[in-house]
This record gives sequence, C-alpha cells and structure tokens, in this order.
Amino acid sequence: MNKSILLIAFDSYPSQAVSTQRTMAMFKYLNKMGYHTILLTAKANTYPFKSADNSFEVKENQYIYRASAFNVKEKLAVNGKYIGALATPDHFSPWIISSILLGKKIIKKHNIDFIWSTYPLPSAHVIASFLSITYKKIWLADYRDPAPYIHTTNGKWLDMIHKKIDNITFENAKKIIFTTKESKKSYEKHFGVSNKFCVIENGYDESTYIKALKIFNSSPQKEKEKFTIYYSGSLYNNGRSPDKVFHAIHKLKQNNVISQMNFQLIFQGNINFDDYLEMITELGISDVIKFKSPVSHIHCIVEMLNSDLLLLIQGENFNIHVPTKIYEYIRTGKPIIIDSPSKSATAQLANKFSQCNLVDGVDEIIEVITTKIRRKKTSHLTNISISNQINMTKEYSREYKAEQLDKIIKSII
Repeated sequence: MNKSILLIAFDSYPSQAVSTQRTMAMFKYLNKMGYHTILLTAKANTYPFKSADNSFEVKENQYIYRASAFNVKEKLAVNGKYIGALATPDHFSPWIISSILLGKKIIKKHNIDFIWSTYPLPSAHVIASFLSITYKKIWLADYRDPAPYIHTTNGKWLDMIHKKIDNITFENAKKIIFTTKESKKSYEKHFGVSNKFCVIENGYDESTYIKALKIFNSSPQKEKEKFTIYYSGSLYNNGRSPDKVFHAIHKLKQNNVISQMNFQLIFQGNINFDDYLEMITELGISDVIKFKSPVSHIHCIVEMLNSDLLLLIQGENFNIHVPTKIYEYIRTGKPIIIDSPSKSATAQLANKFSQCNLVDGVDEIIEVITTKIRRKKTSHLTNISISNQINMTKEYSREYKAEQLDKIIKSII
C-alpha cells in the first residue's frame, strides 16, 4: 500500500518515556508494510531523559519532523509558580502552535492520506484534529491512556478542557483506539456505544528483545550472590506506591530470610529517591534497596533478564490500564510479582500466564518472595536463548499491533 500516514506523538526516539515504544513501533512496522511513515514529534532536546542507544535508523520512505516544544512548568514558572491556563491542555501546550505550522507543510509536501495521533498528551489530539479538519484527512485517534477525567480527575478546569477535546475527537476521528477493553468500556459509558471504538493493545517488540539478548549473552555470566528483584518505571504515591513491598522486605529481613549479603531490590527509572528515604530508613531496609537512574529501553530488558523476580505495581486507580512493561516482563520468562487488584485489566492479562503471581497485601508478597528464593537454582548462570523465554503468541507483538492498525485503515477505505 503506497499510502502516507502522519504520526503525531510527543514522545518518540530518543525519549526514554514508555509511550515512545508504541509510537516508534507503528512508525517502523507500518513502513515495513508499505506505508510512507512520517512522524511529527517534539525536538529531541525537549526530553529530560534521552536514550543512549544509537542503533535507531530512519529508512526509505520514513521521515521525522520535530516541532519546538518546552515544559511550561519549567520555562514559564516564577518562584515555582506559573499561570495554569498556559499549561492547557497539558504542560507542553506551546508545541501545539509549532506543530500545526509544521504539520501544514508536511501535509502539502508528502500528500498525507491518514493521520494517527496518540496520548499521553491530549495536545497531540488537538494538533491532529485541526490538521484533519482543515485538510479533510482521515484521522485515527489513539488513546494509549484514557483522559484522566474518565477514571480520576485533574481538577475541574483540566477535566472540562479534556472533555471538550474528547468531544471534538469523537465527532471528527474515523476511529478511536484504546489499549484495553476496560478503557473502551469506560468511554462507551461516557459517549455511548460506538462503532468508532476499537482496541489495539500494547505489546512487546521482538526485535528489541533479540538485541537485549545479544547484550546479555555477550556479558560474562556468573552465579549471582544476591537474589535480585527488579522494578522498571516510575513510582508515586497515587497508584504506584511501594509501601506494601517495603513492609514485606522489612519483615523478611527481620525474620532473617534476606540480608544485605543475599538480597537486593532494584528500582530503575524516573524516581525521586528522597520521597522514600524516610520510610526505608525507619524500616531499616536501606541496605537492600537500590535506586538506579533511567537507562535505554534495551538495557532495561537486559536488567530484567539479569534478575530473579520482576516487580509490577498497579494500583486501583489504574484498573482500566495495562502497563507496557508487563508484556516485556512476560516475554523474558522470568517470574513476576504483581501488586494489582484482582479485577483490574492488568490482573486479567496476568491470569493468562503461570509466571505471574498476583498479590494482595504484605503477607502474600512475603510468601511469593520466600518461595522464589527457596526455588532459586544454585547452578552457574548460563546463556538465555529465545527458546528459553515464554512463548508469547503473535497477538502480543508490536508488529501484530501495526497489522491491526493497517486492517482498521483498510476497513475505512
């Protein structure tokens, strides 16, 4: 199909934001299927955390355009305060104007047939709606995350603005895509059932895993002295709090199941260590907790492969979400401990895989960790092959997700 699709997304390579993976997979695999893929995104210096991976290539019939962007909270704040209206509909609102101006040139130059825009920033849909209406282009709106008002709140002002954006999206987009059935149902409650609504879940990228495996297997392998639990991503009190895990570690240490000599819990990502220092110190577990700075996506997977147990925290206010990293965790074949409500979308997926251990409370966390420590093999660590990993079906791959989008586009045509 020699068609051109304009992808509008704030996060893209080299950003280390997790939303980058969905965008770049669509950019890569739609091109592989014959589309001319054109990406409208933010300038690289906008991203606070950038990947050091330089293996990314722009191939034939692929183009990347970067609009000027900045964070209102950082650039326009005086003594830590800023005018709220300037951060509407999100903190990177200034990129709307620069992106629309750049988008006009892109559409004329590349004769765009379709526009695809994605969250987590609602400003991406604002840009896409203007361009699609102005130039009468087929628009597919991707809700990698649902708007906050659907399941929580960002305050009356932003909730009102986000609802208006969603109303415009519902009226003008040909298809509205969600990453979970639960998100789709939430929007159906708000707008009513619509044939515009469909689901393309997140997933894992097999090509990334192959690269990570090569790095892992090329490193000197030796028996680890410490049982390692690994957590990748952000932490915050509302929805991704490690409190229960910290208390479980405290009890395990008190009972002499773990110590600094045989155990470590690693958190890696955009995490403010100071937020948890007081609790960790009071519980006496600072010697077994380690915080690491963010690394490239590939090296996150290498860390997963080098761990004994993977940790996922997904609180009740994220019940309609499924985080991308669970697909990546599952792909490694490693056991996973998941602190998430039993009725959540995350739990529904986890129940399909025996390596996933859903927990509810400190005692269950203790039980899983204790069991995994006892089962840990004492033999020397050997190389991991692709066949050693969990055999996830094609439906969870990023390439298949791009194929789903292709089918949706063809159904519109």
